[in-house]
Amino acid sequence: MRIPSLGMEMWEEEEEEEEEKEKVVEESLISEESESSLPRSVHVERYHLIAKQLNQSKVINLVLERKLALYFRRKKMPYVFIPEDLPDLAIKRYKRVLDNLDYLSTNATRQRENIINELSRLKHTKREKTIHLDQMFSDLQAREKEVAHGLINTKNGTEMTDEYVEHQLHRQQKNMEEKYKLMVKWIRLTKMVNEKEQAIKAVDKVDEGHYLTNFDKLKSENRLRADKIEEQERELMKYRKKSEETVQILAHIREKISALRSDIQDAIEEDAFLQRNRDVARSSLNDTKIERDRYKRLTKNLEEESGLLSHPHLVQDMKESEKEFEEKKRLLKDLRDGYRLSMKQTKNIRKLLEKREELLAARGSRLITKSSKRKFALHNASFYRQPGFFKPTLPSTILRDVLTDFQINVTKIEYPADSSVKSTKLHPYKGVKYYSAKNRYITSKGVKN
Repeated sequence: MRIPSLGMEMWEEEEEEEEEKEKVVEESLISEESESSLPRSVHVERYHLIAKQLNQSKVINLVLERKLALYFRRKKMPYVFIPEDLPDLAIKRYKRVLDNLDYLSTNATRQRENIINELSRLKHTKREKTIHLDQMFSDLQAREKEVAHGLINTKNGTEMTDEYVEHQLHRQQKNMEEKYKLMVKWIRLTKMVNEKEQAIKAVDKVDEGHYLTNFDKLKSENRLRADKIEEQERELMKYRKKSEETVQILAHIREKISALRSDIQDAIEEDAFLQRNRDVARSSLNDTKIERDRYKRLTKNLEEESGLLSHPHLVQDMKESEKEFEEKKRLLKDLRDGYRLSMKQTKNIRKLLEKREELLAARGSRLITKSSKRKFALHNASFYRQPGFFKPTLPSTILRDVLTDFQINVTKIEYPADSSVKSTKLHPYKGVKYYSAKNRYITSKGVKN
């Protein structure tokens, strides 16, 4: 008798379900292939057509944009003219994807074929393993049947019959089928439980490492932390009060420091002012001392030079000499003015004489004709008829006499033998009268070295 295969029905049901799923997937893939089965040339033609339409649309858009710009400018809406960034990257990416469309379609087809081949290989492997498992189970039951033939039951001591052995083998087969069913059911339930657990975890998961199942624990921890926060807030209030008091103290100290700094700055400025005044006073004191020393030296020099001025008759003579000098000076000025006037007149006369001599020389070198004699006689007659013209003559010694009149008379003063004046000399300085014993001379302005 042939032993039926264990779990064949379950495996067949699973295979049918998997085949149905594969058919659905293949149909979807075929529909996608049929949709994307267009060649590259069609896509290129569509691309060129769309590019032409794009250029036309750009021209139309430019015209419309100009009209809108004029409209918005009339309506005074400048915020509309703010430019927007064009999606250049998106356009470039789209063109790149479009260029790689053929490669992507062939790659997807190749991957789909690989997946289908892998599925068929796995199905074939599954069938082989199922057949091998059924064969092993049938061999096991055949071996058990051979071994059980002629065995004696230990409970009742009778020999096991073939019906009893068949019954046990059939029972074993049923148990195995139930076991396979339970295993399949357990696998499905395990998957379902895992999915539910994952869904529950996804629902319960609040954050990384935090779930709703730990809510009580988190609640208790939150209560403890709230108590700690309250205690810390009490301590914080104490510290705030202390910090406020400290801030008030610091503000008071800061005010005192600022007042002290201002006082120090005022003291520094006052000190600098006093130092400047001290320096000025010191410099003025030094200048005063220098002036005092200078006056001392001048006084000493005047005392040393006062030998000549101590004689009254010399002083009187000096005053008279100054008066005489002033009179001579005025006389000299008048004589100089007269001399300048006489010089001008003399120059004019000399010029007229030179012109007359030149004219006579020019006429003497020519041949005098009657007409020229007549003209010359008429000219001379007209010349002699001028009543205001005369030819003055000056003696040659007049200038010498004028120069002798301009000389300054210097009188020599005799001093007594007991006077301090040792010698008297003339000096070319203006207003000089005489020298003193120490080689100093007296002018109308005072004594000079």
